[in-house]
Amino acid sequence: MIATISPEQLQAYFRLLDANDPNHRDPRPYLRFAMSILWSNPRLLGQYNIRTTAVTSCSWQIIANNATDSRFAEMTQNRLNDAIETVLESHAQTPFFGVSIWNIHWKYPNNIPKPVLTKVPLVQSEQMLPMDANILADTIPCERIRIIDSNSPDYLVDTDRLLPVRGGILRTICFTELLRRMTITEIGGYIQLLKGLVQIIRKDAATEQEISEAERALHLAPQRGFLSTSEYIEYKLNEIAGGNAQAFAQLIELFDNDIAIATVGQANTMALPRNGGSRAAVEIQQRISSDIHYADMVRCERLINQLLLKDYQHNYDFQAEECPWKFSIVWNEDRPLEEKARAIVALQETGLSINEEYLYEYLGVRKGE
Repeated sequence: MIATISPEQLQAYFRLLDANDPNHRDPRPYLRFAMSILWSNPRLLGQYNIRTTAVTSCSWQIIANNATDSRFAEMTQNRLNDAIETVLESHAQTPFFGVSIWNIHWKYPNNIPKPVLTKVPLVQSEQMLPMDANILADTIPCERIRIIDSNSPDYLVDTDRLLPVRGGILRTICFTELLRRMTITEIGGYIQLLKGLVQIIRKDAATEQEISEAERALHLAPQRGFLSTSEYIEYKLNEIAGGNAQAFAQLIELFDNDIAIATVGQANTMALPRNGGSRAAVEIQQRISSDIHYADMVRCERLINQLLLKDYQHNYDFQAEECPWKFSIVWNEDRPLEEKARAIVALQETGLSINEEYLYEYLGVRKGE
C-alpha cells in the first residue's frame, strides 16, 4: 500500500535511481512504486488514458517525400500498421515513467521483412540521459543485459527528453501522491473515531468503580470499536464543528489539482477564480493541454519515423541514413470545420499558395480516391 511507504523510503528510491555509479544504480524500486501509484489512483489513471487517447484518436498517414514513391509509402503503411498502432497505444509510458523500449522481431511473410513489436517490461527498462536506454535483468544487484540506443536495429527506444532527471512525470508526483494517501488515511480515521466528542453522564446510583470502568472503556474504544457500560452510565456524543473535515477535503483537492497540472496541464474549473476571469482561465488551460498533446504527437512522429527508417533499411537499403517517406499524425485542432474553412478562404484571397496535402491535414479529412 502507498501509505506504508515513508518519505524517507521514497528518498532512498530516488538515490538508487540517480546514482552515477552503475554498480549502485537501480531504478526498479522507484519504477515499482511509480506503477503502484498509477494503478491505485483512478484519477491519475484517467489522466494517463487522456494522454494516450489524445494521440490514438487521431488519424495518421505515411507520406512520400516525392510523388514517385507514393506507392511504396502506401505499401509501407499497410505493412507497418500493426506495429505503429502498438507504439501509439502505449506511448504515454514515456512521459509518465521516462522510458519505453520495444523489441523488434522481424518476420518474413512472402519473404518481405515485417517488424513485430514486443514491449520490454517497464521494470526491466532503464532510462539513460538523454536518449539511450538499458535492459535490466531481474537480479540483485542490478545487472544490465544490454545497452541500446536509437540506432539499434532490433530495438525501438523512446525516452523523456523534457525533464533533466530520470523517472518521468511520476517522479514529480510521488511525494504529492504519498501525502494525498496519508491525508485520506487520516481523514478516514477522523471520520471513524473523531466524528464527535464523547461525554460520560453518570446517574446518582453509579459507583466510583463503574465510573472508572466507563472511563477505561472510553479510552479503549478506538481499539475495540465498541463501548461497554452499566445501566447507571451513559455516553453522550456531542457533534463538533466540521471545519477539520472540510480542511482535509480542501487539502485532497489541492493535491489532485497539482497532479492534474503535472500530467495534462490543467486541474478543473473548481480550481478557477470564483469572482470572474474563469472563461479566460479555461481557455488558457485548454491551450496548455493542447500544447502537451501536440508535444506527444511530435514525439510519436519522431519515434515512428525511426521505425520507418529501420524498416526501409531491412526492405530496400541497409546503408540508408534517411527514409524517403515520413509518418505524420493528422493534428485536429479543437476548432469547428467551418471556422477552418473560412481561414483557408481568407488566406487564398491574399494570393498565397497553399500546399494541397497541408489543407487536407489541417481540415482533418482524408483525400478522396
